[in-house]
Amino acid sequence: MTTFMKKAAVLCMAAVLALSSAFCSFAENGWKRSGSVWNYYYSNGKMAKNTWIKNGDVLFWIEEDGTMATSKWHEQDHIWYYLDASGAAVTGWKEIDDKWYYFREDHAMATDETIGSYYVGKDGAWDSRK
Repeated sequence: MTTFMKKAAVLCMAAVLALSSAFCSFAENGWKRSGSVWNYYYSNGKMAKNTWIKNGDVLFWIEEDGTMATSKWHEQDHIWYYLDASGAAVTGWKEIDDKWYYFREDHAMATDETIGSYYVGKDGAWDSRK
């Protein structure tokens, strides 16, 4: 084999190895940071969109564009959830915009009911008058 052929073979092999590792890393599932946002990828390499991702007991909402929602309200099937700054759906009592809300263990906001001795209205906010 000539020197040129050996160099060409080595170059081709290096290219194949480099490309195969890129494809393997793309197929890995889990969280990936892109600039200041987080995305979740399934094991087939497809980005999660418009869905809940559960990580242990923590629930995250993935927006339609594939980014993890943070510091915002999310409504689904007439049920409200709140995602904190880390993207996690909250539970328990939380103060949001100077109002107190209660979120059940399933992360859903309580409405029009008494939690302990505290009443939350139809909007979910604690009503100190009741």
